[in-house]
Amino acid sequence: MDKVKNKGLKLAQVIIVDDSPEKARSNYGNALYIAPFEGGEELKYLYEYMLRLKEAENVRAVEAKDR
Repeated sequence: MDKVKNKGLKLAQVIIVDDSPEKARSNYGNALYIAPFEGGEELKYLYEYMLRLKEAENVRAVEAKDR
């Protein structure tokens, strides 16, 4: 996430989307873990969730159960 911070982006507005939790373990507050996908429904759910996050001031404060 250092690269993100160096570009002037606020971590409160950054989401990491990955199917492997070990890659984002040090930034779990920004992580959205998804099931491995090969297209289909998982991307549809991701899109719908990202639309909901669009209005959040701090994506890190969004409840994990809502992810």
